[in-house]
Amino acid sequence: MRFISVLSFIGILALSIASCNLGSIDDPIVISDVEKEFYVDFRESLTAPDRQLFLDIRTIENEPCLNTSISANLNRQVDGFNISISHIVEPQDCQLGEAPASTTLNLGSTGIRTYDFAIDLKNTIYNLGKLRVEEKRYIVEMETEEGIIFLHDELIRVPNQTVWGFVASEDTDLVNSSLNFVGDLKNLGNEKIYLKGFYHYFTINNDNSIEVNHQKVIDRGFVHSFIFEYTQDQSTIVDKLEVFRSENPEADVYFFTAQGEEW
Repeated sequence: MRFISVLSFIGILALSIASCNLGSIDDPIVISDVEKEFYVDFRESLTAPDRQLFLDIRTIENEPCLNTSISANLNRQVDGFNISISHIVEPQDCQLGEAPASTTLNLGSTGIRTYDFAIDLKNTIYNLGKLRVEEKRYIVEMETEEGIIFLHDELIRVPNQTVWGFVASEDTDLVNSSLNFVGDLKNLGNEKIYLKGFYHYFTINNDNSIEVNHQKVIDRGFVHSFIFEYTQDQSTIVDKLEVFRSENPEADVYFFTAQGEEW
């Protein structure tokens, strides 16, 4: 059932309950099998010196406008976070096209500890859980996910001194030159074994390969991704990027750092 239908159902349920003889008015009412309407996912900003944790929320189904948003609020307390998702906000200046409605909440900086974590739908349907913040990752453990789906229950934090990126093109004639370029970049840094899993900006697979999460890697003739530890002067890499781009204008080259820089 859709979210509005759920609320109507709850209203009818409340009237029915009022006419019943309950053991205790304080007994909790559990509503299960609410239709999933929202995806939620964590990401960590890479701005120095104090990284921030964000929660991205979007509808599972598309809306008829590209700029439809979601009304949601954050109530942060010492021991936890309370997220309330209220309603879909129709834009006054609709940009025609199908896309999910979305919003982002800044949860701020966190300490190494376990927080209470709750997400409710219009203060009616409650999902309770814990957010465990570790040195190398965030882990969310929800008792229920009524109306929502967590895309990832674990977000690994990007280690300092990490750089990553990719070369992509529809021109397969650039495969060899791109491989040589990626190899030259890797030789400038240190090979590092990264934790397998989701980092938001990229994913490390079980075979230690990297998948960069970026729009430019979709539907390309080839994509060569890379990741390594780099502690030297960044100007050396910048110079190599500029040379490759000037010699291969048909290729898209993206380079990112753990400090939030993009070259």
